Amino acid sequence: MGNVTPPTNGQERRAARGVPAVGHPFPEQLDPRLLLRALTAFRRGDFSVRLPDDWTGLGGKIADAFNDVIDLNQRMAREVDRLSRVVGKQGKIAERGTLGAAPGLWAPPSGA
Repeated sequence: MGNVTPPTNGQERRAARGVPAVGHPFPEQLDPRLLLRALTAFRRGDFSVRLPDDWTGLGGKIADAFNDVIDLNQRMAREVDRLSRVVGKQGKIAERGTLGAAPGLWAPPSGA
């Protein structure tokens, strides 16, 4: 096997999730194939996809941002579904949507 060291607990956890743990400290590096798989699943409407939350460094920041975007889109999809039922089926045209504590343009309008 050469110079391969036994996996640490973090490497074992990542390996169990299908994340390679060979040759470099993986949390510091983002595997573009894993990111592409997650983005492709998200594009298909799979809101259950997440990147690992134990990555550190730049890869960890990218994973956190990706997971936050997935969470926000999942909340938005639920709210659109709720609004379609309340307004479309129940006829409550005064109903308004909300995403709760969402940032930027997703935030509720001031005075709401």
